[in-house]
Amino acid sequence: MREVREETGLEVRLTELLGFYMDRYSYDDGGRYCLNIYFLAEVEGGREAPADDAAELAWFAPDELPGEIAFDHARVVLADWARRLDQKRRD
Repeated sequence: MREVREETGLEVRLTELLGFYMDRYSYDDGGRYCLNIYFLAEVEGGREAPADDAAELAWFAPDELPGEIAFDHARVVLADWARRLDQKRRD
């Protein structure tokens, strides 16, 4: 929740664990592995604004994701998120 607030200016409430994903922090010979934990959340407040390390902040539907995504594991995370959304629509 702190990371979301720092990166987007938004206050969120966690609703569900999406999953655990392994990746490398960097892809050179010395790159270390890292564990990434993703949650689903709902916005509860704050003011949307990109952090100083981002040029802009944007929202995308699962079928509108940009071609370039940071971090190799992010494509797997986003595919899992899209499947979860689809499953909830069918339930």
